[in-house]
Amino acid sequence: MSRKIRRKYLKSFTDASTTSSNVSAVLSPVFSNHYAAAFHGSNADNFSSSANDLSFVSRNSNAPIVDPAGLSVIERVFYKSSRQKPQVIMCLALQLALPKHLEDPSCIVDMIRVAQSKHYRCSSYIDPRTMNALPLAQTVDNLPCLYRFVDKNHNSGDWKKVYLEEINTNFDLDDTSKPLWRAAVIVPTYMMPEVGTKIWRQQTMLPLNLAKPDEDIIGEQLPPEETGTVTIIFSFHHCLGDGLSMFAFCRTFAEIVTARNISRQDLKLNELQVSTEPPPLLDNILNPSFIEIFPTAVHMGLKSLVRRGKTNFKPLISKIAHPKSADNNVTGTTSIGSQRMNFPLLVNDQNPRFGILESGSSSATGVRFVWIDRESTEALRKVARENRTSMAAVLVVCALSATRAVLETRESATYASIDTLNGGEDSTAVVQTTPTHQGWVITSSLRHMLPSRAGVCEREKDPRMGLFGGYAGSVTCNALKLTRDCHVWERCRRVSKTIANSSRDSVARMRLLNYCFRHPKLWQIVEARGRGYVENSSRGFSVEVANLGAWDDPFLTQSDNGFSQRENESVQLRHFGGVLNSSFEGVRGLFTLGVITLSGNMSVAIAYDTICVSNTEIDLFAKVFRDALEKMKIASSTTKVKDLLSE
Repeated sequence: MSRKIRRKYLKSFTDASTTSSNVSAVLSPVFSNHYAAAFHGSNADNFSSSANDLSFVSRNSNAPIVDPAGLSVIERVFYKSSRQKPQVIMCLALQLALPKHLEDPSCIVDMIRVAQSKHYRCSSYIDPRTMNALPLAQTVDNLPCLYRFVDKNHNSGDWKKVYLEEINTNFDLDDTSKPLWRAAVIVPTYMMPEVGTKIWRQQTMLPLNLAKPDEDIIGEQLPPEETGTVTIIFSFHHCLGDGLSMFAFCRTFAEIVTARNISRQDLKLNELQVSTEPPPLLDNILNPSFIEIFPTAVHMGLKSLVRRGKTNFKPLISKIAHPKSADNNVTGTTSIGSQRMNFPLLVNDQNPRFGILESGSSSATGVRFVWIDRESTEALRKVARENRTSMAAVLVVCALSATRAVLETRESATYASIDTLNGGEDSTAVVQTTPTHQGWVITSSLRHMLPSRAGVCEREKDPRMGLFGGYAGSVTCNALKLTRDCHVWERCRRVSKTIANSSRDSVARMRLLNYCFRHPKLWQIVEARGRGYVENSSRGFSVEVANLGAWDDPFLTQSDNGFSQRENESVQLRHFGGVLNSSFEGVRGLFTLGVITLSGNMSVAIAYDTICVSNTEIDLFAKVFRDALEKMKIASSTTKVKDLLSE
């Protein structure tokens, strides 16, 4: 290679590295998303011209690799999930106190429609052939909206039960007449639509054969629900956007739910236009060169070689089975998907929830809700700063400690294979041991990588934060040591350091994925290997923390004297909570935590797969996690994990 060419290669590599460093510096370590997000990355619209000269891509590499109105590369993975298995669904519940004079339920639906029209993805359908998002209507009055009303005073009207129904119900991906999101509106009896009216007929009810989780899997610590409140649960297919997109929709809805709109008899929906501008795609902004992705590919290859021979943490190799009948019959097989599989069964059954899973049973997501008030949140944030760490790291360590408490209960349980129980020759029992290392995932936002015309501004006013699309990344750690003798603050600092140092890795993975997608043959290899990887990597980590971060209450307005209720306290947000379901193929955490903080109050929704975690275990996890957060407020430099686990 000539000296001139070598200089050109060196300059290109240096420019690319500098760009990556600048992009990584603005990554926010707190936000939300999931399993395929490990490939997400950053905006690379400032690539040097020398790097582009060396880009070994196709002739049309500078053209958009995805239709501007289409789904991104990762969103296509979510969309193409099996129709017979749980989809990737995220839900957000808003408990509102509305004006007493509001008695017309159609007003609520109209305001939801107006909020829908502001976001292109929410007012479009996905073409199954092209995977492009195409508008459903031009004006709001013709815009189809999936909604249903639930009587709050009925036995099935508990908002937590409705939440479970929503998060466990798939969307019809083949129906191109409807969007891939819906709303469940839980209202008092006097606000229920009259039977036979237009608002009643246009409801979209859930399937009658919906497999609902058991009622006793619901348990939480929440503020008491007030009389007269209305709860709206928004559910979105994850192919439409990320967790912050869900909150962006909430903020749009909050802007529309005003006393003026509530009192108006007609919102004139026929005069309101539906958004026709699709959200920008990071995939079309990126155009990495071979020089940029080569170090990442080599690094990932070496990493996989170094890890060979090591046992990465897997919280549950086999499924936990539920009892088939009261006689504690512990023999049989289970059908998971199209395969019939053998799985370990508990022999010395101390928990009545353990037993045999009935043939044909499928995964379902259960949810626990934990509420942390403003005073406790501020105390946690203060002590985290004093110990040179972050709130996100505190959440991760407390969740890992709670997972350890669950795994310790499994250590004393003796398992035997089904073949042994059926009279097989091998009668050796297997005893589970508690691992010394655990894996964790925390999501991050890549919206700062999008070009902005607004310049530098506050996050609340940044227009990129109001986009509805997929802009999430993640930081992972495969093996964090966490034993009873580990000091909690030292572990928190280790997690914070990993988050800070891994941002560039997330950006680099996104560039590598983008480069592969631009090469059809390379992408075929990635897709072929990716299918097996997703199937085998489910629940490969202890916890995934999807943290949307801290925000102002969208139903409050800011004045010179601070925050106050808008328009004579017309609408008040009482409670909120959101999380991703935890039963789809490829879910990364045994426990998925959806965290969002509004005006200092923090909501933590803990999702889990009901055939992988028993009732007793999730109750233990929620209790230990909640108690650990309380103990962290007064934890000293000598506090150990065993102190968090003690009664």
